[in-house]
Amino acid sequence: MKTSTTAPATRSTKKPLSPLSTANALLSRYSQLLMLIEANKEAIKPLEVEAGEIKAKLQEWSEQHPAEFGDKKMLQLGLGSFGFRAGTKSIAFPEDAPDDIQAKYLKAVLTGYPTAIEQRVDSKKVINAWDALPSLRKQLERLGLSIKQPDQFIISLKK
Repeated sequence: MKTSTTAPATRSTKKPLSPLSTANALLSRYSQLLMLIEANKEAIKPLEVEAGEIKAKLQEWSEQHPAEFGDKKMLQLGLGSFGFRAGTKSIAFPEDAPDDIQAKYLKAVLTGYPTAIEQRVDSKKVINAWDALPSLRKQLERLGLSIKQPDQFIISLKK
């Protein structure tokens, strides 16, 4: 007759993932999805949706864990990097701008930098001349305008 012994129940020793481990796991899955998408262009729609959701989760994670980035905008992990880079500069109108702000903007640019006006104000030219033309800058700042350059979230994988 056999006697069986049972092993005592053991508790899981699995520790919760650290913030960097969580980010690394997300980046790993993102990389896998991109490789699958490239190999299976026909059946990729659900994978593209999942990749977009994971990218959004990585961006949310990045916003919730700024300390993990130190003084850098990009976080380097084993599979690649992710984080923020400078976006495109644009003219920022104040939220409480008066109704005639466009007309005042046009007049200020026409006075201070007329070659920036084609059929409309070329905001890129105004942005590039912002520091070079202090009188135009002062006029636009009095209107409440400023230059904004929001960071854009990016992911860069190692090949």
